Amino acid sequence: MSTKTCDAVIIGGGIMGVSTAFQLARRGLKQVAILEKGPHVASGSTGQSSAVVRLRYANLEVTRLAHWSLQMFQQWTERLELVENRSGFSPVGVVWIPGDEDDDPSRVLANFAEIGAAGEMAPTAELQRRYPALNLCRHPIDLAGKTHDCGAPAALFWEAESGYADPQGTTEDLLRAGQALGVELHARHEVTSIVSSKGGTFEVSCADGQRFSAGRLLNAAGPWCNRVNALLDVQLPMNMQPTRVQMAVRNRPQDVSGDIPVFISAGDQVYGRPEARGSQLLIGSVAAEDESERVEDPDDFDTNGSPEFRERMMHKLHHRFVMQSRGRVHGYAALYTVNTDDWHPIVDAVGPEGYFVANGFSGHGFKLGPSMGAMIARRMTDQALPDDPEVDVGYFAADRSPIHSSGGVLA
Repeated sequence: MSTKTCDAVIIGGGIMGVSTAFQLARRGLKQVAILEKGPHVASGSTGQSSAVVRLRYANLEVTRLAHWSLQMFQQWTERLELVENRSGFSPVGVVWIPGDEDDDPSRVLANFAEIGAAGEMAPTAELQRRYPALNLCRHPIDLAGKTHDCGAPAALFWEAESGYADPQGTTEDLLRAGQALGVELHARHEVTSIVSSKGGTFEVSCADGQRFSAGRLLNAAGPWCNRVNALLDVQLPMNMQPTRVQMAVRNRPQDVSGDIPVFISAGDQVYGRPEARGSQLLIGSVAAEDESERVEDPDDFDTNGSPEFRERMMHKLHHRFVMQSRGRVHGYAALYTVNTDDWHPIVDAVGPEGYFVANGFSGHGFKLGPSMGAMIARRMTDQALPDDPEVDVGYFAADRSPIHSSGGVLA
């Protein structure tokens, strides 16, 4: 079988790989090939993402990247030059509910003010009027059955313009925008070998026998990143661990009325949002014990939610919404690639010249997908565009000191 020559080959058709392909094409690369082992884009971690689009992070740089992505979601069809918008971006707002411990928002407020992002300490009474069904109680539920008098602080941190999106539709839109510039998707193309030549090119072979050659090669393989790195004997200096993370969904009963935001509760250690155009409620955990189930083989893990997890999440969801019936509940599990050193990705050139990695987004990468695509493409080409994010491309370097993080998927 003949070898297809490309300007760049990207391994992985999740949001990072597809966004990067689009941005490489914007920089003039004519032949960009995405090799995806699944049947379509977003068939791995991206498609199972809760797809929350929020800005609050422990550091300014990642907040800046999230804000850049939010602005792109707000101008989606214009920025991608599309007629139809499949991103499903819903700016329902994000409400951060603190726990019993004091929550000092001063640093977060300063970061938002510096970049001009919409974030404020909103009066609790105003938020209750805006989201009448959501219980803003700061106290955690006692799963042993002990009751408490619910109480909320006078004000809560609120991201008025943030929300959530459809991960499948978002990635498909990025692909369509890239295809208009010459990007090619090769689905069901599992990479089985990579040969690096002294001339600075890579020959990538797939399970079906097809071969691709390029001077630039990006590993954006998500939970399969270690497997791809091993094909070139590349060992990253930080630990990338495929990790199983569960979520639960139930139908939304009629007594849960009005608008529902994305909510993040420090006390209950959960986040939630509307799902299926508001007809369902999705809930996930940010507790450390629910972000620590390591998976050795990303092709072999339980995709179903456990009964124990579903039961625990439903108790916490009932703390947030008064629901007379339990309703129909189902759970599912996804794989994230957790960088156990600092919960942030490595985006850098490593190993043979021309080889790049974008690994370890640790469950909070979806919202960064649009901005990270531009950042990765800039790293791969040394070419900046006027509308690129204003974050140093070396921020996620492989040899960095660990980035300050709040830990876990919230980073």
